[in-house]
Amino acid sequence: MTQALVARAASFGASALLMSGLVLLALTMTYVVRETEIFGAPPTPITVAEEPPPPSPPPTTTVRPPATPVDDPFDPRLQPMEPTSSTQPAEPYIGSAEPVGPIEITAPRWQRRPNNLTVFFPDRALRRNTEGEVVLNCLVRVSGLLDCDVVSESPAGWGFADAAQRIARAHRMVPATRNGVAVEGRYVMRVPFQIE
Repeated sequence: MTQALVARAASFGASALLMSGLVLLALTMTYVVRETEIFGAPPTPITVAEEPPPPSPPPTTTVRPPATPVDDPFDPRLQPMEPTSSTQPAEPYIGSAEPVGPIEITAPRWQRRPNNLTVFFPDRALRRNTEGEVVLNCLVRVSGLLDCDVVSESPAGWGFADAAQRIARAHRMVPATRNGVAVEGRYVMRVPFQIE
């Protein structure tokens, strides 16, 4: 009887071990159900081709001959039209796109300007009492800094162009805006060097 009891205990232990392994496997296993297993294959879409609408007829225009000949040079129909005035200068457009290029700045608003311009006066020109003038074409960055090229320097060779560029770098301008967004602009700066 003890042997039968040992065999039953061993069988019970093996069954318990097997059952606990299956439960553990079932708890950690992931089962993926595909939609096709539940609902079957999705229906195939049917495409119906519609006929395009017939083209609209071309617009009809009537060309009428002029009532009087237009050879007369004083005929008002031959005179050039006066340009219409606007509050802002025209900006170049390409098709219906936004304006291209920097905005021309004619009334600058300064964030920073140097107080004492005499420190920029070229030493040699100051010693010889030579006055001058420089014209700069400046690209005003979105940050307000000026990046300038010399357009003219009068008289040349006295260091006025370098001094004018140093003066421009000491300035900071409120940037131009387009549709409420800061953009680059162009500004022509005239820098006179005068001895007082």
